[in-house]
Amino acid sequence: MFLVSVGSVVALDATNKEEESSSRSSGLAKTVLVIEDNSVTRGIYEKIISKYGIKVDTVENGLEGLDYLFNRNLDLDLDLDPDLIFLDWEMPLINGGNFLQIFHHRTIPIIMISSSTEKNQKGLKLGAKSAIKKGDCGQILGLLQKYGLVANS
Repeated sequence: MFLVSVGSVVALDATNKEEESSSRSSGLAKTVLVIEDNSVTRGIYEKIISKYGIKVDTVENGLEGLDYLFNRNLDLDLDLDPDLIFLDWEMPLINGGNFLQIFHHRTIPIIMISSSTEKNQKGLKLGAKSAIKKGDCGQILGLLQKYGLVANS
């Protein structure tokens, strides 16, 4: 991983990881990170995802998401990256679009969540792997299956 400072924005690039986070050969539980400022929505995602035996970590904005992804691994010398990220677009401090511009990681799939189709499309152009309409919780299981966190039934 390396840091590039451009004015007041720091671009983080973690593309040099050789091992995909979803492989987790160490036997650690699968983990999903939900980056969402609305506490009700965070709770809904946490409840749905955790019922499949997946550990869910939540943060309230993109800045906390970046802190979660980079600073928690520095002290532990472990690869604790989540297997999947659900990312809201509209958030304070650092929104979903800015998060995607700063965080470049090819091995962690990021799912854009927004009530705006236009913002979801922007998220896909910025590197999100999938996008769902906010409130459409019926797609969560399919995405967990698509990215290997839950076996297909």
